[in-house]
Amino acid sequence: MKYRAVLFDFDLTLIDASPAILACYKHTLTKMGCTPPDDEVIRRTIGLTVEDSLEQMSGCHDKARIAEYREVYRIKADELMVPGTSLLPHTLDTIRRLQAAGCKLGIVTSKNHARTLLSLDKFQLAGSFDVIVGFEDIDRPKPDPQGLNKAIAMLGLSKEQVLYVGDSYVDARTAKAAGVDFVGVLTGTTTRAQMEEYPHLLIADHLGQMTDWLGV
Repeated sequence: MKYRAVLFDFDLTLIDASPAILACYKHTLTKMGCTPPDDEVIRRTIGLTVEDSLEQMSGCHDKARIAEYREVYRIKADELMVPGTSLLPHTLDTIRRLQAAGCKLGIVTSKNHARTLLSLDKFQLAGSFDVIVGFEDIDRPKPDPQGLNKAIAMLGLSKEQVLYVGDSYVDARTAKAAGVDFVGVLTGTTTRAQMEEYPHLLIADHLGQMTDWLGV
């Protein structure tokens, strides 16, 4: 295989925590005195930082107030997120096939690093990843390439040796900014037409199609 490492987004790429995410945002927005939008509107913010999502959905641009309610979200997420997380179909098989091919694996996510580890631990998968870069590990979140570049540097590889996989236009923009090959998976809310607006090698319906395409 051409690539020595495959890096993944987390939410709606490897796992589905959307029921818990929706519940956390509804709780937080209600605490802010806002009427939560429809579920699909909230789902479309998955992949953004919590701050950006709250700002977008509440219309509040007061950074101090957003930071205050980000803490409300965190407390609720500590309660709901890990129990409300499930693996997407093909995740386990994809991990096993890539590992069998000798490929290093990593995660670059807008999610909290510690909570990402807890979610992986739930499925005994934390040891399957060579590098994890979460929200608090960087100064500039996706689509800035800082997190992706950091993960590549931690692996000691060149960009040409790495593939990034994600479900969102945010992930596609991140890969483009980093100059890294990208595969989009349609397991989130970004449509095929939206994904096609960005550089990509493949747009797959799910991770299984990607691993077949890689030939592993």
